[in-house]
Amino acid sequence: MNYILLIRNINDFVFRMFVRIVCFLFFVIFFVSCKKNEKMIEYRPYIISEERKKYEMQDELYKEGKIDKVVLTHLPEYFYGSENFILDDSSNVYYYQLERFFSASGCGTDTGKDSIPYFLKLKPESFIKLPLESIDGFLKLNFRKGERNAVKIASQKDTLNSKAYFKLQESLDKYLDYREDRDIYLIYPTTQEEDVVLLCKKYKKDYNSDSIKWDKKRIRFPMSKIHE
Repeated sequence: MNYILLIRNINDFVFRMFVRIVCFLFFVIFFVSCKKNEKMIEYRPYIISEERKKYEMQDELYKEGKIDKVVLTHLPEYFYGSENFILDDSSNVYYYQLERFFSASGCGTDTGKDSIPYFLKLKPESFIKLPLESIDGFLKLNFRKGERNAVKIASQKDTLNSKAYFKLQESLDKYLDYREDRDIYLIYPTTQEEDVVLLCKKYKKDYNSDSIKWDKKRIRFPMSKIHE
């Protein structure tokens, strides 16, 4: 009987060790697989000034008939999206929404000439701060299939290489439909209006657009505003 009991104990021990080894190997394989998938994601910094130069060079070559098309990385006129994200100089992400600029027919609104953005009457309360861990969920809830989303990312830095930017880029690529819905997103420097309104938002300052000394070279006002 003792011999049989010993055999059973040995078998139980071997079985438990086998289960542990299998679990350990499964964990190792899963961990290595995740690491490989992480390495497959290539994050590249986006430098606004360099992308602008690329666009201008391609535009010149296109006008000279040397290339067939221009890769859309920037627009000559300043662009406001229906969905707008701001990356501040500390890489925090803010969001504000405007009326949809693109209808089902693909018609847009006038975005201003000479690369000077229009004054939009933005308010500090219109800006929503998005924590890094909430970006993906926010886009999933607000970006729907079948709608044309025109997205602008505005940055206070010329070089975008933060975790917040890469997370935003990854989520946009996940939820935007560039083919069927013709969704787009473009990247620009922040406007003077965005900078001023965001400053008031962050430091809880009172905001009155009429008391701001606006730089007319950086912002375009409607005629009614100019003659006030």
